[in-house]
Amino acid sequence: MAFLDELVGLTVTLRGTAADAHRGAVVLGDAGWVVHVEGLAEWGPATGRPVEVTGLLVETPLGPQPVVRDGAVSHGASGTRHVLRGASWRLAA
Repeated sequence: MAFLDELVGLTVTLRGTAADAHRGAVVLGDAGWVVHVEGLAEWGPATGRPVEVTGLLVETPLGPQPVVRDGAVSHGASGTRHVLRGASWRLAA
């Protein structure tokens, strides 16, 4: 989401719904954005509840970038994801 791109490199507080994803805990925004919370594997009892999460917003690769050689594409993941580093969180009212 464009507004997240403008916040990369800043310490931010985001409000959304706690959810668990394959790569760990995420915050889901009402506008459709998803931000991963670095170092948090799962939300436990907070899953599905509103949370406020504060941390440094960074953009990281989804995974190793695919390599193309002679028309063949290796396994990989194109694109980036937004991540909160050094995050702290609390249940939102």
